[in-house]
Amino acid sequence: MGTNAETCRILSADMETCSVPQIGNPGMVRLFCLSEAQALLPEVQTLTKRAYSKLEPIQSNYRRLLSCDPRKKSLAKEYEDIVRGWISYMERLGLVALSLWEVKFDTGDGYLSWIYPEIRIAYFVDSEDPMRVRQSLSDVIEKIAPHWAY
Repeated sequence: MGTNAETCRILSADMETCSVPQIGNPGMVRLFCLSEAQALLPEVQTLTKRAYSKLEPIQSNYRRLLSCDPRKKSLAKEYEDIVRGWISYMERLGLVALSLWEVKFDTGDGYLSWIYPEIRIAYFVDSEDPMRVRQSLSDVIEKIAPHWAY
């Protein structure tokens, strides 16, 4: 398992044009209103697309190898480093990365939810919902008019 510096280095070679602002310690969640999340989304999309593009050929190569092939170990390490680097970037932005290519913007009441390659933030997950179902953002805004939406 690589260090945080190593995982950031893996992605940073292709992400020189992207700035990743440090808003706090990695893992420190930030509260977002809808407009802040929408403003940050293009950067999240760019970082995610680049990480996804780096991971795709590694996954393809990994799948082609026999289970006993010794190269699988190094490909698995590369895979892990890319994923950990992406998670680190998302955490530095104050986001919650619950699964691969899925990020949540914490509103205090729940989460604005985005999954790559969606083109916009269109879903909300209520923090009180034990099933964590993604609901239509427009329906949520229409029904409860949450403070974070305005």
